[in-house]
Amino acid sequence: MAPGASRASYILTAAILLAVAASWALSRLPRGIPYSWAGAHEGLLHIPEKGLAEATFTGAKQVREEARGLRGPQFHGRPICIGAEPDVREQLAGLRATLGPVPPGGTSLWIRFEADKHWGRFPCHARRHRDRHAGTLLWLTRIMAARPLGCDRRVFVSRNLSCPPKPPPPRPALIDDAGGLVYPEAARRAGLEGTVEVRLLVGGGNTVVQCDVARSSGHALLDEGTCAMLRTRPDLIARGGDTFGLATGMRQVTQRVVWTLE
Repeated sequence: MAPGASRASYILTAAILLAVAASWALSRLPRGIPYSWAGAHEGLLHIPEKGLAEATFTGAKQVREEARGLRGPQFHGRPICIGAEPDVREQLAGLRATLGPVPPGGTSLWIRFEADKHWGRFPCHARRHRDRHAGTLLWLTRIMAARPLGCDRRVFVSRNLSCPPKPPPPRPALIDDAGGLVYPEAARRAGLEGTVEVRLLVGGGNTVVQCDVARSSGHALLDEGTCAMLRTRPDLIARGGDTFGLATGMRQVTQRVVWTLE
């Protein structure tokens, strides 16, 4: 082998070994290698059901271009992996907790924050099970503003950065003698009044399959009387509701009932 060819072979081998060593080192560094500090960012943060460890961030510019149709799906940049300081994790966990149960697919937030940038191999870049691919990690150090989205990313983008308006709250059913309904006798004698909010699982024929008190009136007699009344008077059950993928004919309804002796 010519001396020049031998030298090129040694250089190529060394480069391959160096690349393997660098890849191995990156996989052992939880935050990768820092290369930018305290930058401000704004955009769409998606936290899947598994939590922040697999969260991803898409910058505002990319999301807006996508909404205007300037970028098709094939041109979307890979979402950036997210990490966070313990106090920031607590903030995000607290915000998620105020939203109630995590919906299927996770939670999306429109967020502004400060973060350091790191380069490395992180789980959220995985294409296959237990695989890692190099990319950028944004390590959140401070949240400046965050608001939850009332819809998933696809709906948010397709509506040009907006979510469908929330449906109006159900109209309360006013329960009193004028309505011809029987006030719980024990509650009447005790002079009890109040508002009860119940969550109903309604089946075919407007039949109440399950009734849970979502917000108590403070009086057990009125709480129990509300479920008993709705089971016997299906005509008072609010229309609409959410199916949440339930079996055909089943829906979930939240209804507010005002008990008054006037």
